[in-house]
Amino acid sequence: RGSVHDRAIAIRDAVLVADIQASSKHQNNIQALDKFYQESARVLDTMFAKLKHSPTEEKMLKDIKAIEKSTLIITDKLLELINSNQFELANDYLLNEASPAYTEWLARINLLIDYQEASIQNLVATAVSETTNFQKTMLITTLLALIIIVLVALSVVRNLKEIIGGEPEDAALIINTIASGDLTVDVKANKNSILSAVEDLRSYLTDITKNSINTANKLSLASKHLLLTAQHNEELISNQKES
Repeated sequence: RGSVHDRAIAIRDAVLVADIQASSKHQNNIQALDKFYQESARVLDTMFAKLKHSPTEEKMLKDIKAIEKSTLIITDKLLELINSNQFELANDYLLNEASPAYTEWLARINLLIDYQEASIQNLVATAVSETTNFQKTMLITTLLALIIIVLVALSVVRNLKEIIGGEPEDAALIINTIASGDLTVDVKANKNSILSAVEDLRSYLTDITKNSINTANKLSLASKHLLLTAQHNEELISNQKES
């Protein structure tokens, strides 16, 4: 686009100087700009050949090449008039032929550029929308994962409590109390739990202790009875000896 715009200005200046020698500088600029445009056009043609473009873009490029071809013919005709020192005819030809041709050339180039810019903006908008949707999906997925983790953790804790029969801290305190010899601790636990087994053990140890105490008491009474019997027998023997 810049090459075509600058070339139109250079052509105008080449005509307005009304001097062949002064015009040569502008003609050299026109040739340099045309060379730059052709190099850029080859790059654009390569891009269109390698990458699939829409039918609209293909038509726009075709229209640009068509106006380029006709405008270059007009440009060559205008330069012939300049170099033959026919500046009055060149001025009329510039106004009636060259200027409208370059204006149309620029318009077609701008049409393609605007179309591609709009396409890029649509692609960017689509990418942003997809990125936003992806972020929302990731956020929802993360929240669901956190909820599942929390539910699993709660389930594990609940199952652990059911296995233990209560809070782990309470179970540790009860076991330590029984281990220290205190069998009077009150153990309340669900059946088939660790604390339930501890309660069974406590009850069993309590029964053993009670039985041991009862046995000891009986032995003590029996010992006292034997002692009294022995003392009585001793007295009888002593009396017999005296008599």
